[in-house]
Amino acid sequence: MTGGRGRPPIPEEVRRSRLLRLRCTVAELDAYRDAAERAGVTLSEWTRVTLGVACDEVAASPSESCQD
Repeated sequence: MTGGRGRPPIPEEVRRSRLLRLRCTVAELDAYRDAAERAGVTLSEWTRVTLGVACDEVAASPSESCQD
């Protein structure tokens, strides 16, 4: 990229470019959105954090953290 205009590219290893599709009921989605709003974060951020915590809880050992 030349000219120095625009946002610099995000490194591949930290770029959030993958989508997670999840089927849920209307009531479940409403509950997730409400929880994210109460936490003051986006639904995506709330989902990443919540899944990360759940993943860490079931990890075989503390060194196998699912978090970044």
